[in-house]
Amino acid sequence: RKALRLMKMAERFQLPVLTFIDTPGAYPGIGAEERGQSEAIAANLIAMAELRVPVICVVIGEGGSGGALAIG
Repeated sequence: RKALRLMKMAERFQLPVLTFIDTPGAYPGIGAEERGQSEAIAANLIAMAELRVPVICVVIGEGGSGGALAIG
């Protein structure tokens, strides 16, 4: 959700979005789903597809599962 707010702010100021990805992925437990993890990942994917500024993603380590997709 923080990434989503920052992407929208970057678009508002016409700045490119630059992400560095190093995450083993999102935690797949029931608790994470109760907190809306999959909805947050989906919202980020939709928002990134609709941005009108360049999005540059650099994988600097591990980029596994939906956690990496959501931020790049």
